[in-house]
Amino acid sequence: QDVFFLHPPPTQAPTLSFQPTTLIPPTQSPTECYSRERPRPPYLASARFSDSGAAITALLDSPSDRYSQGGSAFDCDLIFEIVGSTVRCTFLFEDTINIELDYRSSVEPFDELVLIGGKLLAQGV
Repeated sequence: QDVFFLHPPPTQAPTLSFQPTTLIPPTQSPTECYSRERPRPPYLASARFSDSGAAITALLDSPSDRYSQGGSAFDCDLIFEIVGSTVRCTFLFEDTINIELDYRSSVEPFDELVLIGGKLLAQGV
């Protein structure tokens, strides 16, 4: 199980950075691309409250299979253990989950958000 502590919304917009990819020259002979090992499932990388506090954005460290939900809303209890009430979860991207909170929710900054192991698969599995 992945455990991540919820953080309040940032006070300033985050900056994104990336490194250019180095191109690898092709080989003379073909190489086998098939792997018998399943790719490891995504892990919970971070979670933040929205500015309004009515939702949490959870980021995964790699693309997922979206719990086979595509962009449809589903019960958050299927993949998360979270204190308080939630209305539903929706994948915004393969690595981004929006968790809508219920008005009765008692979730606070620094509470635990647990991604239940074995529920999400790597993208393409």
